[in-house]
Amino acid sequence: MTTQSSLSTIGYSTKTIEEVKMVVPAAFSKVPAPERSEHYSFVSTEELLASFEKLNWLPFASKQNGGGQFARHMVRLNNEALGFLPLKNDNVKPQIVLDNSHNGGSCAQIHMGLFRLVCSNGLVIAMPGMYTNVKFRHMGVNFEELKQLMEKITTQYTEVGTRIGEMQNIKMDQEKAENFVIKAMAYREPAYFINKEDGSIMTEKVLKSIKPVEILKPIRSEDVPENLWNVFNIVQERMVKGEFERKSLNTGRVSRPRQLTGATRNLQFNKLLWSVAETYMS
Repeated sequence: MTTQSSLSTIGYSTKTIEEVKMVVPAAFSKVPAPERSEHYSFVSTEELLASFEKLNWLPFASKQNGGGQFARHMVRLNNEALGFLPLKNDNVKPQIVLDNSHNGGSCAQIHMGLFRLVCSNGLVIAMPGMYTNVKFRHMGVNFEELKQLMEKITTQYTEVGTRIGEMQNIKMDQEKAENFVIKAMAYREPAYFINKEDGSIMTEKVLKSIKPVEILKPIRSEDVPENLWNVFNIVQERMVKGEFERKSLNTGRVSRPRQLTGATRNLQFNKLLWSVAETYMS
């Protein structure tokens, strides 16, 4: 049985469709929200989950934004046949994230994701030129089309493994690593640290709020921040789980921020952070 205390940054653990029903009731709505027009394209999450089950993609974790039977919701799925990516000194499992709402808040879509076993943390991929975000725009999702799409996405995980291997080979000096932290903090809290007029990062404000060197401290011994992959994971875990201290710009009070448990905010931040990592790849 799921409880509020079992909620993690990737959602409640849900290993079956029945468990998904318990924590994400919006996924099983048979109709769209009544305020939607007759032109609204309703894509059933329940039907998508049934199709994914036939393709051996099964629930792993689930959550929805707020209550109600039509709210935005996300379900992470595993395909055990894929195993782990062939990485040195790390265990990372391919996942997909099914993202939908039945109130018009978002269209049905899937994102490529990863689950890092050592920290029980979920990542979302934002690699250019790949099927990392696929939207379903029509009402009836054809099973054969979905099967072909998932075959393409599955083959892409080979490229993802290669990409992560490249990240593991990119050395990060202290200046680069701290710059990564500054960018990450700005994207975590854009209202405070990103200039609304030109989209630039207000570095001085970030540095008044946090100490990048503290955020770069490894959470575990295998994550010494000597390469891009390790820096990415240390920063991602600390910022998603709220495992760092920040100083209020208004009061000077030092506190720990809340975890990013909100489905939408968590997804957006993870994608932005992957995009930041990509800028160190060229």
